[in-house]
Amino acid sequence: MNQILSVEKKKKKEKKQKQPREPRNPYQKADLNTVKLVFAISLIIFGVGLISTGTYAFYKSINEPPTVAVQKPEININQNEDNTLTINATHPNGIRDLVYSWDDGEAIRIEGNNQTTVTQTIELPGGTNTLKVIATEISGESILFEKAYTSNQGIQIDLKAEDTNIKATITAENEISFITYKWDDGEEVRQDINSTTGEAIIEIPEGLHTLTVIAVDINNETATKTQEVRGVKKPKLEVTQDGDNFNINVSDENGLDKIEFILNGKGYLVRLEGATQRQISYPLEDGENTLEVTVYNSAGVTETIAVKCTK
Repeated sequence: MNQILSVEKKKKKEKKQKQPREPRNPYQKADLNTVKLVFAISLIIFGVGLISTGTYAFYKSINEPPTVAVQKPEININQNEDNTLTINATHPNGIRDLVYSWDDGEAIRIEGNNQTTVTQTIELPGGTNTLKVIATEISGESILFEKAYTSNQGIQIDLKAEDTNIKATITAENEISFITYKWDDGEEVRQDINSTTGEAIIEIPEGLHTLTVIAVDINNETATKTQEVRGVKKPKLEVTQDGDNFNINVSDENGLDKIEFILNGKGYLVRLEGATQRQISYPLEDGENTLEVTVYNSAGVTETIAVKCTK
């Protein structure tokens, strides 16, 4: 009996020892606390970042001036039946002034008096001419308008520079009685035409001047053209013979560009590069020599001399 009980106790003890015990996870509670801590720190960093970004944006918006789109004036031009043009310049802040010119001639300024719209009617010269208009608003913003216009009138005046002269060509539907021209506010010079076409060669005075040409037909209809012209003198050129050589003497107070000469059919070129005077000597051939010399100044004006020399 005692033996049986001992065996049963032993079996119970073995059975009890065989049952495995679930292992304890020492990190379970620690991991949860770590996650909470990291999440809290992340929230704090995120919040600080938002506050910093917002503060910088607010500071920047206060200290930086707002960007404002710049509005330029507007120019509109209408061609009228009576050979005039109507110029309209507008800007909501007001127009300071309006400046126009024909063919890069004399610029005429119209005060805007800070009005939002400025209107000016001008005469359209005969022929085809280029109008340039600049409108400026009160803060200094400006716009340029440039366009060629052709007159409907029967008289047309064309001005073209030729060396140190202006060639004025006049054409008309009706016979032209005469033309007049003047420099600046000087005395008028009259030239009779008595034809539907005519021309005048007008010498340009030295310096910057304004030329005004007026043509009148048999019906007393008139056309006027005004143009600003800069006149320059021809370079001075002298050719002499000295024994077996010929000598070229040139001068120009504004500067010389080059000398070209042809001696007995052969061409030569000498660059002067802005010199105000120069002398060149060149040997002659035996017998008769033909020589043609052309000198160019810095403005492109020329002077030419042709001579014969005998050696």
